[in-house]
Amino acid sequence: MRYVLAISVLLTGFVNAETPSSIEWTWGPVLPNAQTALGTAAIGDQIVVVGGTYWIGPVDGIPKKIWSNKVHLLDTNTGKWRSLPDYPLPVGYPLSVPDADTLWVIGGTDGDKVYSEVYLLDLTQKDPTWKPGPPLPTPRFAAQGGLVDGVIYVAAGIEKHADTSQAAASVVALDTRATRHQWRHVTDIPGPAIEWRMGTLSHGILYLFGGLVAPDPAPEFPDQIIRARHNVPPLIPRGESFAFDLASRRWRELEPLPAPVGSGACTALDENHLVLTAGLAMAIPKQRAPDKKDRTYLTSECLLYDVARDRYTPIDSLPIGLVDQGAALINGRIYVLGGEDSSWKTRTDFVHIGRVR
Repeated sequence: MRYVLAISVLLTGFVNAETPSSIEWTWGPVLPNAQTALGTAAIGDQIVVVGGTYWIGPVDGIPKKIWSNKVHLLDTNTGKWRSLPDYPLPVGYPLSVPDADTLWVIGGTDGDKVYSEVYLLDLTQKDPTWKPGPPLPTPRFAAQGGLVDGVIYVAAGIEKHADTSQAAASVVALDTRATRHQWRHVTDIPGPAIEWRMGTLSHGILYLFGGLVAPDPAPEFPDQIIRARHNVPPLIPRGESFAFDLASRRWRELEPLPAPVGSGACTALDENHLVLTAGLAMAIPKQRAPDKKDRTYLTSECLLYDVARDRYTPIDSLPIGLVDQGAALINGRIYVLGGEDSSWKTRTDFVHIGRVR
């Protein structure tokens, strides 16, 4: 009987654990460049950002999209940025995974090519250099994932098969401790095919939230038509969300997002709470619009997800709306870095620091 009581008390304590109620957002040291689609990872008290994209050229003309290979490190104690060796490829939307003092950068794209390449950087070296790792089974970008017990998990994102791209519907894993590195298939992702999901790997659970899908029929816009997408969004937010328990190897369907959102960021605050920041949100579905066209917007809204209760709570918004921003947790503070900050192809160099209370 006492064991049952003890378990009951333990579970009650877990469910009733103190829930954060607000985020105090302040400004951090700006990025060296205004960029979005960064590979972002926290290593100790440092944040490393890899690659990213930005535009150059006139607003009303034909701008050129730049895919960067620059790598920068932020020391959060001093607030100073410094350069690291350039990444071997120009890249946006890679998955960056820290493994102790080694950074793994997985996949990504340069806009034309989707990468299966993987590279590692050992930050303990005096003069670190990028070394190739085992390539992904299939080229993939905008994936989610992380590392548990020396195993890297890569989930969702967008894959390139022959000449077509499609939502990645699998989770693959790599044991970094194995003598012969080889990726293996872990599971398939349930639910509809969704791109640009938000997610993270926390305490043995892989979380995937929302995402974006192409409307039906998908509109086609030549790149030079800069403002055409104002009235017909090329991607539509979704709210379906799932969690995969690595130990039991079982998926669980989560409560859908309160409002459909994709292409934002997700950060684990602690074992019991995740924070979802900004993204592309649905303003009004086409069924309610006078012209029967969907409307989307860049939201600044943030959500606190309670793992035990499977419940979302609105929490203090970011100062500006963003998509494709980087995010990292350092010493209990959430860092939100860069991102696209308007529908007119502009990027920000802002770094937001959130102290959760």
